[in-house]
Amino acid sequence: QQTITALVGVSLVTNIIAFIPLTIIWQMGFILDNSYHFISLVLIIWILNIYAHIFRHALNIKSMLSIALSVTYFFSFNSIVVSILGS
Repeated sequence: QQTITALVGVSLVTNIIAFIPLTIIWQMGFILDNSYHFISLVLIIWILNIYAHIFRHALNIKSMLSIALSVTYFFSFNSIVVSILGS
């Protein structure tokens, strides 16, 4: 249960603190498209590292497996959110 709470908490916090303000600033025209995409990529890599860290310590698994789980979780979670909320 703590692992799920940590994963959902990271998703909520990173969206509230990083992605939502970044998207608003981009839509206002203060950030160029290339910069927006680069910053988004850096944030996604950062989030994947956090997920991998959580999986590695919660499940006592090796780094490569935790990275694979974090990528799977990331895309699954985002697919579910998009299907519920729409794009």
